[in-house]
Amino acid sequence: MVFSGGHGSKAQAARTNEAVLAFREEEQANPDGPKALAIDLNADDTDVPAVVEMLKDQNWIDLGAHAHIWNREPREFTCVTSNCKKPTRRDYLFVNRAFFQLVMDFQVIHDNGVPTHSTLQVILDSSKLEQLDRQVHKPLSLFQVLRNYSVFVWLCWVGTNTLVS
Repeated sequence: MVFSGGHGSKAQAARTNEAVLAFREEEQANPDGPKALAIDLNADDTDVPAVVEMLKDQNWIDLGAHAHIWNREPREFTCVTSNCKKPTRRDYLFVNRAFFQLVMDFQVIHDNGVPTHSTLQVILDSSKLEQLDRQVHKPLSLFQVLRNYSVFVWLCWVGTNTLVS
């Protein structure tokens, strides 16, 4: 899931907190499997209580804070704006434990042709995913769809034009 927190650092943190809480509610309703939250907090992670709780009590992981695992700079900046004196870290990728086990590499890419924001890149090992079920359904041909539709229309027409004595 991807969210943008808007603009304004600490002033925006309360609204960003609401977005993270909504994500957590949805995630807790569907707890199984790997989950990730890519978000532009437009605040420090410590200014958003829902993020602090996720990372501390809910066993979520901030990939950027743990980038040293992949020989990358931890907590590397992700935003450069004209009104800031120095680059800031406003973009985050939070993952649960199931997602973290799939991560082969994580990095921040600055030279991406996009003004302001860097790209957060994560490479996953899909061989570790367990596929529980796969069903392939052959779609109906256009002929079958139209034939079924014409039978349905004919039945409706016949059904409305019968005489009742």
